[in-house]
Amino acid sequence: MLKYIQKSLLTTVYFGPQGFQLFSAEDEQKSIQDKFSAEPGWNDDWFVIGVDTELGDPYLIVKNSDDADVYTAIFEGESWSLIPVAVSIDAFIKCLTLLKKSNVQTAEVYVPDATTLTDEELLKYLEEELIETSKCKEFWQQFFVCYIDWLEE
Repeated sequence: MLKYIQKSLLTTVYFGPQGFQLFSAEDEQKSIQDKFSAEPGWNDDWFVIGVDTELGDPYLIVKNSDDADVYTAIFEGESWSLIPVAVSIDAFIKCLTLLKKSNVQTAEVYVPDATTLTDEELLKYLEEELIETSKCKEFWQQFFVCYIDWLEE
């Protein structure tokens, strides 16, 4: 899996206050994997490929599964819930590439600034493209709900 991330040349992608940090080096990936493996309720079949830069939630794939989906995992008290983000690592990389190409951010932005994408039509188009590319509607709809809420605050 790391070879797909290495090939993409993506390390971090930011969009407003949200971001994705990917791990392409084995030592980075092992370190983050060990961190999550120590968490209660963590499944050892989950292979972490990145984290959310705002909340620290992992992005992962399920090892030894016919399912090639990329998920985010959210800790809910005593257990983790998986939410599909993309139907494959390739679709996930394509989604992050779309986000990266859509703006010029190089870090999280806590207050909208000149780098912030605010055009409603462009945001709706980008949301539709991400849903189509990922085949995972729930995650990307929520991603944009949070982004719009952040814009309006």
